[in-house]
Amino acid sequence: CPTGRSGINCERSCDGKADITFVVDASGSIRENRFKMVLDYVAGVINNLEVGADRTRISLITYSDNAAIRFHLNQFSRKEDILQVVKSQLWIQGKTNTAEALRLARTEVFVESKGDRIDVPNYLIVLTDGQSNINAQMTVKEAVQARIEGAHIIVVTVTDKPTLEIKGIASDPDDQNILFVENFAMLPSLSDRLVQAVCDDVNECFSSPCRNGGQCVDGLHQYLCFCDDEFSGLNCERRCG
Repeated sequence: CPTGRSGINCERSCDGKADITFVVDASGSIRENRFKMVLDYVAGVINNLEVGADRTRISLITYSDNAAIRFHLNQFSRKEDILQVVKSQLWIQGKTNTAEALRLARTEVFVESKGDRIDVPNYLIVLTDGQSNINAQMTVKEAVQARIEGAHIIVVTVTDKPTLEIKGIASDPDDQNILFVENFAMLPSLSDRLVQAVCDDVNECFSSPCRNGGQCVDGLHQYLCFCDDEFSGLNCERRCG
């Protein structure tokens, strides 16, 4: 595709450059047959991305009681190799340690030595069916830290109503960063939305909107300011006390 376009038929108006880590829940509540549906969904999304060393790089983490990095961002540059590894993943069973998976992504995947590019947006795609039950108190904290460090988090979940934890993990706004369906068979209906969600070239922090030392986190069509203790407001413009 020419510069500024991506997609199988160059139909999307973005350059297709992204560092994406899929974080896939393989705990017991998913069940083996449904885990295969999740992997098929992930493979379908990847198949619609422009994968390559100078375009979209992919990493994969699966988790249950513990989390494991299945491959790093700089490990594969051919889409066929990535799809083969994704589809070969096994259902692990066990409990749900989402916090550990988010920590691994933040500290061991999104690092330059493992293929992370400082001039390319980082996306964390979390696929889960529910509430974490190991280190649950750390789940949202790890997600917030990942967002502060520059990761944009999108949650794909199977539920009739996203939980508070899911809302705490995902970047804002919820309606664009929490994708959910009521059953696993409906996951393919979310593919186009997810592919389009990672097609966002605009750096909302480019104009340095956060004042008084506030830290700007780029989001999907918006930004979020994390203010020092002495300040508050959308842009950290108000002094507290």
